[in-house]
Amino acid sequence: MKAVWRTLLPLIAAATVALATTGTVSARATRHLSPADNPGGPHRMAALGDSLSAAWASPGAPYSDPTASWSTGTKTAVASHFARLVARQPLAGWDAVNLAVPGAKAADLAKQAAQVPLGTSYITITIGISNVCVASVTSPGRIVTQKIFATGVRAALDILAADRPHARILVASIPDVYSIWSRLHGDPDLTAAWRRPGTCPLVFGPAATPATREAVRFATIGFNLALEERCRKFTMCRYDNGATYDLKFGKADLSTYDGLHLSIAGQARLAKATWNAGWFRTRRTARKGSSGNTCRSGTVELHDQAGPSCRPGRPPRPGTTTR
Repeated sequence: MKAVWRTLLPLIAAATVALATTGTVSARATRHLSPADNPGGPHRMAALGDSLSAAWASPGAPYSDPTASWSTGTKTAVASHFARLVARQPLAGWDAVNLAVPGAKAADLAKQAAQVPLGTSYITITIGISNVCVASVTSPGRIVTQKIFATGVRAALDILAADRPHARILVASIPDVYSIWSRLHGDPDLTAAWRRPGTCPLVFGPAATPATREAVRFATIGFNLALEERCRKFTMCRYDNGATYDLKFGKADLSTYDGLHLSIAGQARLAKATWNAGWFRTRRTARKGSSGNTCRSGTVELHDQAGPSCRPGRPPRPGTTTR
């Protein structure tokens, strides 16, 4: 018996040291997901959400083309997040999975979150456009409340925080569908495409009115606020700060199928805007202000009674004044 213990003791000691060092066996397997351990970026990513991430109708036909997705796409013309990350680390052995489902609503997001593969360290999310534009939303009363929407988003983020605690998450804002109508409703090609049954009835449908369009606009703003607030509660979550909502899509950016979903060009614009608002954007170097001040990244030169100075913030939008 003593001989057996003499044989087992070194093995037990080694196992004890290993557990003390890593915490658990699975911790060693996923340790590379920590941002501190993997400063160059993730090696596996996943896309969650709706038709925007699935690139539905991007070919001009009613089906998804994940190769054109702003998130995980491989088409050169899109320059997706996946392609940009591969370019940053071409020898890292990248892979990606697109779990987005056209028509998915906030309440459906948790199911997708539960399917994110082990080892995923970067996750993108688009959700909300179906909550205001899906075919079944034929009256403002069918739009879910902001509280219900936020509950669905929170449920998904809770799952990701528990199952993939080191994964970086990027939540994109909902596009401004009202803006598409208000700027482009004079285009005959688009108005013809919008006549397809089920194409965001409250904005483009035959029964749409100024009141229903305003309902979609205000719901979108409220849902984006919920996305921002929910995301802020999680350390590894970053909201795009309205970058997607602020995009002013033109005719070429919209699918020829329905004039609502994004074409390949539109997916490319979405990829660029969200990348610049996300985790891996290139940091700007210090720049000279008009007064000669050196304003570092994340600051803007402001002029007031005290004179020009660099302060935290973003440059004001066109048409606004800074006080």
